[in-house]
Amino acid sequence: DFYRFDDDRVGVVLADVVGHGIPAAMWTFAIREHLRQISGAASGEDPVEPARVLESLNEILLKNQKSEIPVSVCYGVIDLKEGTFTYASAGVDYPMLFKAADRQVFDLPAGGLFLGCIPNIRFSQETVSLDKGDILMLYTDGLESAADPAWKENALRVFGAGGEMS
Repeated sequence: DFYRFDDDRVGVVLADVVGHGIPAAMWTFAIREHLRQISGAASGEDPVEPARVLESLNEILLKNQKSEIPVSVCYGVIDLKEGTFTYASAGVDYPMLFKAADRQVFDLPAGGLFLGCIPNIRFSQETVSLDKGDILMLYTDGLESAADPAWKENALRVFGAGGEMS
């Protein structure tokens, strides 16, 4: 999902709920709405730091959770004026960043436990530089499960990185 804060800043979220069917769909909808509120997107406020958003969401999920359904989330804010992506993640595979200028693909540092399992988790956040032509790729483990085992190498070819991963 995407949340526009103003002309220069856009929130980006990728969330994945363990499971299928109606319970997982309901959790996904609830998480989407909680993220809109916590991030500041629903009220038109300045964006809240991604790490604080995940910490708040974790506490909300723990208070409201009726079952033990772990949730993975990567949430960040792209600042178009500054050319940055500031993000935090919980249980999500490393985001990938293709840097067009040097044709390199990087796994971005990410970490953190799944949300909704343990109280009082603290998350760190990272900021990376984005330049014209760069490609940011967020994905869940569903891609690895459904895709050809060589999906990452294929992505590198599509990005034009010549198979180099840093």
